[in-house]
Parts: sequence; structure tokens; C-alpha cells
Amino acid sequence: MAQPLVFEPIWTEEDMKAQRRHELRENDLVHYLKETKNYLDKHGSKIVAGTIVVAVAASVGLWLVRSRSRALGEAYVSMSALTFPDLDQGKQSLDSLTTLTSTTSDHHFLLSALIEQGRAALDLASKGKPAPDREMNEKAKEAFERLLREFKEDPIAVGVAHLGLATAAGNDFVLDGNPAHKETARRHLEQVRDSQLLTGLPFQTFALAQLNNLNETFRPVEFAPPLPKPEVEEEATTEPGSGTGESSAPSAPGAAEEASSGQDAASALPETLPASEPVTEAPEPQAEGSRGAGGSEQAEETGQEKEPEG
Repeated sequence: MAQPLVFEPIWTEEDMKAQRRHELRENDLVHYLKETKNYLDKHGSKIVAGTIVVAVAASVGLWLVRSRSRALGEAYVSMSALTFPDLDQGKQSLDSLTTLTSTTSDHHFLLSALIEQGRAALDLASKGKPAPDREMNEKAKEAFERLLREFKEDPIAVGVAHLGLATAAGNDFVLDGNPAHKETARRHLEQVRDSQLLTGLPFQTFALAQLNNLNETFRPVEFAPPLPKPEVEEEATTEPGSGTGESSAPSAPGAAEEASSGQDAASALPETLPASEPVTEAPEPQAEGSRGAGGSEQAEETGQEKEPEG
């Protein structure tokens, strides 16, 4: 029976070189593993300690990020809960908002808080009667000036800050009448109008309208004096149980003067008046025709009256 033919591979020079390269790579891998094992045996404890330190640092960093996010969320909630209904409560809310802006380090929150702080302070300043509240106007200027310093490349911050400072200058003019405040407002409005950063934004349109009405805005205003309080008249009340019906309220000034003058006149009279003499009525005139008869009758009566004397 014939044996099968077996073909042995024929090794060429290229095959030999490839085999040699493979053996060399295997030798390099074995050598690298041995070196790694030796390095770990020598420095393994340090590597483990370093790994633990890195893990702890990563955990702390993650905790700080979460804590900061939670604190930032609470700050936004606190700011949105602030109300400014009147001047007194508004001042307390503004103090709380100022505290938030001084303690935060978040860029976006600080931007929002400073804009809200300036806007609220200007609104509270306008609630002062009869003139704007000076303290609130100063707080508004502080917020807008800080906004310009820290966000000078932000178009929203720049536009809001310049327009707010122009409005605050108008309030200062109302308070002291100094014409220099008009130029301050003009400077801020012109910066908004000419700023390349604000091109295409509505801030420029608003600034242009304010510049056109600047003379009307900065016109001296005189406040009328407050009205006097009305006098309340006291009603007369009768004393209970008097029975006479006399009023216990004070009499009018004219009646008091008349009563005192009457008492003075009564005291000037003597205590006993002299008896008055009887008044004799004058005889009625008689007619001319009856004078003779009357004269004779009178004479006869006179003669009769005189006879008994003889």
C-alpha cells in the first residue's frame, strides 16, 4: 500500500526573518513583565498610597462641586423670594441682596444679583416723598458702578449700568438742583449710544430717546409746602346729673368778652340808686278862640280861691 505524500514547508529567508522578529517580540514582552513585577515589588506600597490619595481628592472635589451647586441654588431661591413692596421692607430686602452679592463667587449669579440690586434700589428711591430717597439712590449707584467694573465686556451689564447711572444722576438733580448732574447723565447716555459693544441692542434706542428729552428731564422742580393740619373743634357736652342743661364746653371768645364787659359795667353802678322825682305832664295847648273864656274862668277860680284868705 502506497504511503501518502507529506509536503514539508519550505522556509524561505523572509519566513525566517519573520519568525525571528516574532521571537524577539516575545522576549521583549517577557522582559517587560519581569521588569514590571520587580518595580511593583519595590514600589507597590507607594503606588497604592498614591491611588488612595487620588481617589480621596476626587471624592472631595465632587463633594465641593455638589455643595457649591446646592449653595448656588439656595442663593437663587433666596434672591427670588425677596420683595420690595414699600420703602421700609424694601430696605431690609435690599440689605439681604447686598449680602448675597458679597458672599457669592459664581459669575452668572453675581451678574444677575447686581442688576437686581441696582434696579430695586432705583425703584425704592422713586418711592421717597416728596423727593427721591437719597440713601437708596446711592445704593443704586454703588451696584451699577460695580457692575461696570466686574463685567465691562458683557453687553447686558454695560447697557444696564450706564442707563441706571444716568437715572441716578437725574435723581441727584432733583435732590440738590446741581446742573453738573445733567452732564453726568449725558456722558453715560452718549457712551451707550456710541458703544460698539451695544450695536443692535435696544439700549441704544432708549439712550437716544433720553438724550432728546434731556433738557425736559433736567428742569428745576419746586415742591409745594405741605398743607396745614385741620383744627378739630370740640363739641359741647352736658355734665350728667346737672339738670340745668348748661354746657360744660367753653364759650366762644365773643360771648366771653361781652360777659366780662357786662360785669364791669354792673360793678361801676352805685349800690343804691336815688329816688326819681315825679314827672309832671305838660298841659295840652288850647285853641285861640277859647283863650278868653278860659282866662276868665281861671281868674274867677283864682278869686274864689283867694277869698278865704281875707
